[in-house]
Amino acid sequence: MRIQFKRNVNPLDRALRVGIGAPFIYLGFYDKSVIHDQLASALLGGMGVMLVAIAVIAWCPMYYLIDFSTISEKA
Repeated sequence: MRIQFKRNVNPLDRALRVGIGAPFIYLGFYDKSVIHDQLASALLGGMGVMLVAIAVIAWCPMYYLIDFSTISEKA
């Protein structure tokens, strides 16, 4: 089975992912005053990195698995 990286994340979805992912990265890796547990902060920061990475490459593996796309097909 070969995965083809066809974009499946539209610009609004990408902007939302960066908007949510960036604070997650900050809270998880830099600001230790909010989350004191190391595991929880690492998981939150990792989730932020994942969201930003998906926004950068415009391809979501979960969308691929369920055959979903937020990019509208032009007629």
